[in-house]
Amino acid sequence: MNAGRHEHGFNEDSAVGMNATRLVGRRGFLAGAAAPQALIVPLFREFQTVHLINTYWALVLPQVPAPIAVFIFKKFFDGIPIQLEQAAEVDGASWWTSYRKIAMPLARPAIAAVAIFTFVWTWNNFLWPFLAATSQTMMTIPAGIGTVVSGVGIVNALQMASAVLGALPLVFVFLLAQRHIVEGVAGTGLK
Repeated sequence: MNAGRHEHGFNEDSAVGMNATRLVGRRGFLAGAAAPQALIVPLFREFQTVHLINTYWALVLPQVPAPIAVFIFKKFFDGIPIQLEQAAEVDGASWWTSYRKIAMPLARPAIAAVAIFTFVWTWNNFLWPFLAATSQTMMTIPAGIGTVVSGVGIVNALQMASAVLGALPLVFVFLLAQRHIVEGVAGTGLK
């Protein structure tokens, strides 16, 4: 939750680590997290070396540590009062119990917001799936739309219809999770 607290998970660890320490270069990390395209070539080389190009692993694994999640969790855990953690310690709770019974229930809106943002980001991602999926059967909808051609060239009507069908799951997820998005963003202080 706050300084000195150990959280579990890629994104929560980063957020809590940035909360607990004042490291030199911390702002550089934040700036670097905002530009994941800079990692495309090394990431492609790594996946090519271990023969994961054109597999589902190549499409899924790079999406796990989402940079936006670090920002959202950091802001969320900044807002949790230290008194909650101290009260749990006075009551005899271990850090695991405090994490499981205090931090996680409080973090549900932030977790929901991160899950939704990650889904939308992953669903709309074009560059990495276009590079990592070399066969048309492995391509995601945004990458596949870019390859829609006929014998006479690009068929705009087919691309537009594909784009509308590709956007339907995003609209559906947004309508189902609208309340969680608002709660998660409002609880993190993001504008």
